Amino acid sequence: IDVLARFAPTVFLFLLPGTGPDGAEVLARRMLTALRERPLGGVELDPACGLAAVPSSEIGDRKAFLVMAESCLRRAQAGAGDGGLCATWQ
Repeated sequence: IDVLARFAPTVFLFLLPGTGPDGAEVLARRMLTALRERPLGGVELDPACGLAAVPSSEIGDRKAFLVMAESCLRRAQAGAGDGGLCATWQ
């Protein structure tokens, strides 16, 4: 079952256990495009997305998973990602 939740005031967390990395990237790109095309309250957004996939030899536990995902998000926010998206496999 997929879970979509607010993680922090401006951060949302999507857990997609039945979706592989390719599907997660497709979903992320669709969400980024939708957010850019539909300003909220007249405010244009500059959304960013960090993706992390498991299992991965680089991710040993849930804490490492969150660190990896947050690192990807920070890189995407800094413009290092591809169109606002940065993934552990990129």
